[in-house]
Amino acid sequence: MKIKFLMFIVLFGTVNFAQENDKYIENLKLKYAEVLNINCDVDIEIDVEGITIPKKTVNLRFVDNEPIISGNGISLLPKKGVINQFNRLLATPFQAIFLSKRKDNRIYKLVSLDEKSDWITADLEFDEQTLLVSKATINTRKFGTFEVYNTYTNKRYPSKTKITFNIKKFTLPLKFIGRTDKTFSKLKDDEITEGKVYLYYTYID
Repeated sequence: MKIKFLMFIVLFGTVNFAQENDKYIENLKLKYAEVLNINCDVDIEIDVEGITIPKKTVNLRFVDNEPIISGNGISLLPKKGVINQFNRLLATPFQAIFLSKRKDNRIYKLVSLDEKSDWITADLEFDEQTLLVSKATINTRKFGTFEVYNTYTNKRYPSKTKITFNIKKFTLPLKFIGRTDKTFSKLKDDEITEGKVYLYYTYID
């Protein structure tokens, strides 16, 4: 009986610890809850072994958080990893668990509490002062795991984003905005390779 009681205390204490309000997570949620009104050109490079895909450029505007895209590369702009990625992710109910600290960066594991969300867990690394996310490892329900790396030259939005993921049967795990580009070649059924997408942003006043 004592053992069961002690186990209950340990379990209850662990859950309580994970559910405590964390000021860094709260500040992060506030930052990425901001309404986006952005106008930028995005140079898109896709690197997949054995496949040649020309570099494309699109114009991306957010008006009250809604994306408006124009340009020949519309089918190649990923829904995941673009500027509004973390706005949407952090708007989902989640459990935050602090993992570690690396210099001025804090690393957390987020666990989605929404069974309908397209992601399960996300490890975020962000600056505790600027709250800018430099790296994210996101596990999705349908497309496995992909990583997002952001580089910043200003205090608000990324200047470069690198997205990496694994491809099987050449099903892109990024749920591209717009139609699927049918010009891509398919890989063999059992072939898995790493894919990379590079996004370079030029912001327009």
